[in-house]
Amino acid sequence: MLVEYFHTLLGLNAFAEEVEALATFPDRPVRLLVSKPSYIQNQNHIDALHRVYEATCFHGLRIGFITEKMLVNEGMPADCRIVILPDAEFVSLQALQVLEQAALDGVQLVRFGECAAACDEHGIPHADEATAFLGNTPAIGYMTALELSGEFERILSPLTAALPVRLSVVNGTGAFGVMHRQVKFKGYRIMLLVNVSSAPLKVRLHSKAGDAVDGYDMLNCEAVRGESVDLPYQGVRLAKM
Repeated sequence: MLVEYFHTLLGLNAFAEEVEALATFPDRPVRLLVSKPSYIQNQNHIDALHRVYEATCFHGLRIGFITEKMLVNEGMPADCRIVILPDAEFVSLQALQVLEQAALDGVQLVRFGECAAACDEHGIPHADEATAFLGNTPAIGYMTALELSGEFERILSPLTAALPVRLSVVNGTGAFGVMHRQVKFKGYRIMLLVNVSSAPLKVRLHSKAGDAVDGYDMLNCEAVRGESVDLPYQGVRLAKM
């Protein structure tokens, strides 16, 4: 057991710098609003957070979270481009004002679910003028996980268009089921692929122009041919490109 333990540690340490680069890449252009009053008073908010995270995590972007307290005390993060409000029924007036100003500054707001900040943190309904700006934001309802991922793929496309390497499931829809992140590191690009679907998959790695992108899987010590990459069930690849 100890031998296996130390072999695992050595294996992890072999790519410690690459893993750290992926984990500490600072930008989180997509943020999910976590509303403490809604979390306490509305179970739908918790369910919606889970659904929205699943729908946004398969598009190659880092997903962050932001609370009402963070909005009020620190303002909107400079790296944020899209904020999603997942069935947030109870939101303070101060947080709404920060969100409204952010929308005026170019941050896109997206509503998900059936509730749209109807009340303050004490359950008192907001005046119509306080929430009027939300009427101009896209609204997405509940649907299957695959359909919801497709909806957010469309909404996130202005951000994903900037990714140098894209991923798509062969004979599938988008990249649903494969979490992937990439970062520039020491003159090359590192890309992490994790198959969290219920079956093995084949994926294609391609550039903005549509050309296949090849690389080398450092974890499994084998070449990666971008035209068709095998991802076993729960498989992980750490590709250097």
